Amino acid sequence: MTDATEIKPKLELTREEHQELRIYFFIGRKNIIELSVFPMPPQKEEKIIFALAYKLEEAFEKAKLKEQGFALTFNGQSMTVRELLSQLQINEVVSPPTSEEPAKIEEPIPPAQLNFEEFRAGLLFTANEDEIVYKNPEDRETLKRIIETLKYAPK
Repeated sequence: MTDATEIKPKLELTREEHQELRIYFFIGRKNIIELSVFPMPPQKEEKIIFALAYKLEEAFEKAKLKEQGFALTFNGQSMTVRELLSQLQINEVVSPPTSEEPAKIEEPIPPAQLNFEEFRAGLLFTANEDEIVYKNPEDRETLKRIIETLKYAPK
C-alpha cells in the first residue's frame, strides 16, 4: 500500500487594512475628593473626550494621554473625518465658494503656533486625501505609516 496523502505547503495569508481617519468619542469620569474638616461627598466631574485615530485602541491611548486621571468609557460613537466634513457642508457650517463670490484664501497658521497634535492631524488628513496623486502608489501607505509613528517628546 502506498500513501496517497500529499503534503501541501501552508499558505501565507497577509492582511491589509484600509481605514479612514475617525473621530472617537469617550465619556471621561473623575471623582474629586476634597480634604476638609467636615466630611463632604466626592464631587464627580464628567466630560466628553475626543480623539482622532484609525483604530479604537489608538484612540483610547490618545484619550488617556490627553485627559489623565479620567476613567474612560467608549460610548460607541465615532465618525470618519470625511463624514464630519460632509455633515458640516450639509448644515451650511462650511459652505463651498460659489462662482459669484471670490474664494477666500486663508493664511496658513505659522508653525510656531501649531501644537504637535494639530500638526500630526494635518499631515494625516493630507495623506488620506484621494485627490492627491503619488508617482508610486506605495508612497501613500509609507507616508501614513511614518506619520502614525510620530511621537512628541518635549525637552
